[in-house]
Amino acid sequence: MLAMALRHVAPSVPGGNGPEKVVLDMMRTHVCEHLAEPHLRVEELARRHHISVSHAYSLFERWQCNSHAASAVPSS
Repeated sequence: MLAMALRHVAPSVPGGNGPEKVVLDMMRTHVCEHLAEPHLRVEELARRHHISVSHAYSLFERWQCNSHAASAVPSS
């Protein structure tokens, strides 16, 4: 119940951009910790983090696009 109450509260995370960044970081950590498990699926990941499957895909899609955009920026 606490997680539901705090879901829309923007956490104070240095360099973070709100609750979606926190959820994405938690999901990425979970994936890294359970990568070798054959039952690791996006449906289970979404269920564990209390979000829809489509939202999980959306978060990873945005993260991937941001990662590619950051690596494409030439350094000075």
